[in-house]
Amino acid sequence: MAGLPHDDLQAFFRGYIESFDALSASRIAEHYTVPSTVSDSSGAQTLSSAEHVHAKMASYCDNMKALDYEGASFACTACYRLGPDACFVDLEWTIATGAEPLVYKTGYWLHNLDGVWKINSAAVYGF
Repeated sequence: MAGLPHDDLQAFFRGYIESFDALSASRIAEHYTVPSTVSDSSGAQTLSSAEHVHAKMASYCDNMKALDYEGASFACTACYRLGPDACFVDLEWTIATGAEPLVYKTGYWLHNLDGVWKINSAAVYGF
């Protein structure tokens, strides 16, 4: 992991990777607000309940299992603090799989809610 200029955000995304490494939809979902939005190859989605967020993260886990997920790393390509409790982070992900690594980018809008960072919106791009 490289490039995040703020320790609190570095720790947040370290926990996010650990949740993916465990392929735990519940732990991944804890990193998102309710409601939240996700834009990916399935289109734009509003995840309006905890159940919707969990189902979306479970689908990501299923995809990773199908790819023989081995682990993830990222490089930060942009990080803009929008005051103490909001920021935009753009990451380039490298996903180690049983075959070729998967490389793509994701832009995240995060909010600090009661001292805890949460993803409010994520847009996956650059495959």
